[in-house]
Amino acid sequence: MARATTSKTTTKSSTRKTTTRKPAAKAATKPATKKATATKAAAKPAVAKGVTAPTPEVTRELKKKELIELVVARTELKRPQARAAVEAALEILGASVAKGEALNLEPFGKLKVAKEKDIGQARVFTCRVRQRKAGKAPAAPLAEAAE
Repeated sequence: MARATTSKTTTKSSTRKTTTRKPAAKAATKPATKKATATKAAAKPAVAKGVTAPTPEVTRELKKKELIELVVARTELKRPQARAAVEAALEILGASVAKGEALNLEPFGKLKVAKEKDIGQARVFTCRVRQRKAGKAPAAPLAEAAE
């Protein structure tokens, strides 16, 4: 709320009282600050220790054409051969996900279909992917291989 300040001005003939008020804008910002603080506190969900919150933003999207170029760069395959291999692999992976099968493909990780929903001309899958952390080697086998 605005505060009024009183000052006395003295002149030879009379004493006059003047009142000055602080701008109303400052008074209006105080309650808003309290509201904003409450909103910020409510916006931060409690996250269990050791669990990272999902990142909602997608920074980059890998397209099929880029994937083919990466395969060509990493292998000795020519572009038409790499295209055929990538398209065949994507068809197999797509069919497996459509059936609801879990995929366990290292180093990609383990993909599991959590939900499936038909909408119009498409199906929406909600999947979970579990991937090993970088630098972690797979566990050693329990027994030695027989020779």
